[in-house]
Amino acid sequence: MVPEAALWEAMIHRLFVSFTPHWQSEYQAALLELDHMKLQARVAASETAILSRLQMISQSPDHQAERQAIEDALTALRVLKKETPEFPRLGKEGITQRCDRPDLGLC
Repeated sequence: MVPEAALWEAMIHRLFVSFTPHWQSEYQAALLELDHMKLQARVAASETAILSRLQMISQSPDHQAERQAIEDALTALRVLKKETPEFPRLGKEGITQRCDRPDLGLC
């Protein structure tokens, strides 16, 4: 038998997961990723999930608070990409390259 406390914990977790849009978990995973080799994939997954959610709520006048949270999340992802030297950038000819010296404004 499952102890009562564990049962409540499981129920609360299921409720939280069911009311938390998928984009938020992808976004959190991107922000918490420490492995620079995995960061690109995490950010891409986050951006994809966010855009998918925006499409879902685009026809609804509700969700204003979530739209603001999404705008904030996209801003944070842009900063993360800009401030991470290993994150690829587009060069003058549109060729992806690493940014080795963002402090010099070269990327």
